[in-house]
Amino acid sequence: MEVVARDQTSLETGLNTAVETVRRHAMRERRNGIMVTQHSFTHYTVAISREVPYGQTREQRAWDSETHTGT
Repeated sequence: MEVVARDQTSLETGLNTAVETVRRHAMRERRNGIMVTQHSFTHYTVAISREVPYGQTREQRAWDSETHTGT
């Protein structure tokens, strides 16, 4: 799921909703955890990930906040 927000409140609400939605799917499969990836200050993705053990949620940054460039 993709979360794009204009302010902190909508970002928190969007991320919480996305994590809960993805968590329901992950619980049905019982194989993989959840990865939250930050692409910029306002753009995140939330997905089931084989790299994350079942029952865990991890975060990663896919950009350098110092230079403000995504990868």
